[in-house]
Amino acid sequence: MTPEKLKSYRVVYINGLSMTRDSIRALTDWVKAGGIVVADAGTAMYDEYNDPMEEAVTLFGARQRTEALSPGPLHPIDVPDLTPLDKLTVSATELTPAINLPVVGLKTVLTATTGKPIGTYSNGACGAVANQLGKGKALLFGIQLGHAYRQNAPRDTNDFPTTYTKERRELVALPADRTVGPRRVEYTEQLVEVTLFEHASGLAVLVNDFSYAPNRPAT
Repeated sequence: MTPEKLKSYRVVYINGLSMTRDSIRALTDWVKAGGIVVADAGTAMYDEYNDPMEEAVTLFGARQRTEALSPGPLHPIDVPDLTPLDKLTVSATELTPAINLPVVGLKTVLTATTGKPIGTYSNGACGAVANQLGKGKALLFGIQLGHAYRQNAPRDTNDFPTTYTKERRELVALPADRTVGPRRVEYTEQLVEVTLFEHASGLAVLVNDFSYAPNRPAT
């Protein structure tokens, strides 16, 4: 990530235990100028040399400590079978809905520095933080948002997901919805991904059906 590339975005979602220090510094400046960054468990705990990264503490307003990892396969198709490690309760804020989530995958415990705790585990430990930086804000969750979203998707006899939970989708999508506004294109079927491409010569809409059950009614 560079300052030039970040200029094109208002909301950025990131994850990954290791990131370059230059990327985190660029993100920090971008957030101070008004950007919104959303990150989940373990993001940027280490730099490109696997050294602890203090710059990430400044960005997220919290320190992270790895506490647990779900035993078993972590491939998305296997996530619904994982036994929850804990429960995370997230408070309603401008960018987050009030929701209770099972913790699957990686779990980190947060210690707020400049950030405000907005989520707690069952024992009261901090599991989510919002950090105001200049005109923007950084959200850090101690869980893997994608795993939490996938965990509650019922499967059919072929192990394909049949639907997703609307409330969990809101946890992921609300920062973008509140910052960017209504989507230019939407689709009623949750398992169909739609992408709008805009060009001077016209528009194109790409439709990807992940339901493995084409021809279901949708608009």
